[in-house]
Amino acid sequence: MLTTSPLKTSTAPRKYSQTGTFIGLLVVRAPAQLHLNHAVTAQEEFKEQAAMVDRRNGLMVVKIEYLRGALEQMEKSRKIAEQELVDAGERVGLLHSQSTSLLNYKKKLESDLVHIAESQVNKSRKFD
Repeated sequence: MLTTSPLKTSTAPRKYSQTGTFIGLLVVRAPAQLHLNHAVTAQEEFKEQAAMVDRRNGLMVVKIEYLRGALEQMEKSRKIAEQELVDAGERVGLLHSQSTSLLNYKKKLESDLVHIAESQVNKSRKFD
């Protein structure tokens, strides 16, 4: 029994030393673990932010494509409206020319009618 007793007393300081080392490792590891946990949390937050940015980017691409299509349609409509305006202007010019021509023709006919009437009056005076 005496031989086992010194072993027990000699292992006690070793166990105490190992326990102290373990506690020392815990003291050193605790801040490192906290730092690691913080880094992992930050990485997860960055991944979530990146996913949100990707979703927003996708939405913006869809909106841009929609607006691009609307712009193209408006541009086509504008060109059509411009052409219709040019056509209407040409028709107005043509109608103005026709109106002027008809007005001049009317004046000529009125003048001819006045001459014919005067001629008839003169003939009737001569006949009387």
